[in-house]
Amino acid sequence: MSHNIPVIDILDRRRGDTFPFQFRILLDGVAYNGTGKTLTMSVTVEPRPATADYTFQLAGEDGGDGIISFPITEEQADVVGKFYYDVEERHNGIIKTLVEGVLVFKQDRTKEPLSV
Repeated sequence: MSHNIPVIDILDRRRGDTFPFQFRILLDGVAYNGTGKTLTMSVTVEPRPATADYTFQLAGEDGGDGIISFPITEEQADVVGKFYYDVEERHNGIIKTLVEGVLVFKQDRTKEPLSV
């Protein structure tokens, strides 16, 4: 089975939004099955960091029919800026990247701006 990593151009969020990130993964046209696998979404400031210096990591849930969800807390969503992410599965000692891309958190009107 071939494996091409889908790249999502940009995920766009407002600071403080806590609805889960969701991806529908098809591998060779077949809905992805994440049952029994560890799913992780890692978010960093750098596109290819030299160290595992994550802004945050999210644990994934398999929702069936190729859909995987990553719940996010208020604290994790309390950021503004451009970030990079990837979604990986771990199973039987093997790590596979399923999707990667850019994540942008924009300032929300209902929140005071973050002080720098």
